[in-house]
Amino acid sequence: MPARYRAAADAAGISELGVSEHIHRFQQALAIWDHLFWRRYAVDDIDDYCEFVRERTDLRLGLEVDFVPGREDRTQNLIDRSSSTTLSARSISSGPPRRRRHL
Repeated sequence: MPARYRAAADAAGISELGVSEHIHRFQQALAIWDHLFWRRYAVDDIDDYCEFVRERTDLRLGLEVDFVPGREDRTQNLIDRSSSTTLSARSISSGPPRRRRHL
């Protein structure tokens, strides 16, 4: 993490910083929803992402997770792989995600 981010956080009295990535960026998310938009952007590995953030940074780990009706079990399985995350969810009815709901 750039030192200027840490310095700005320290100056503002913020003791922890975090990073969150959209779940559709991970290859493993295609097990939840095999949609053209997701296939185009699912280029990263969720395990590598979690390992990097946890072991090589002092950042809090987060995932932005899409809620896909009928795929709750698959979604939960993927979340469980990266436990100890901060989550944000949005609802998907069809097409790319457009509406947000925060947990």
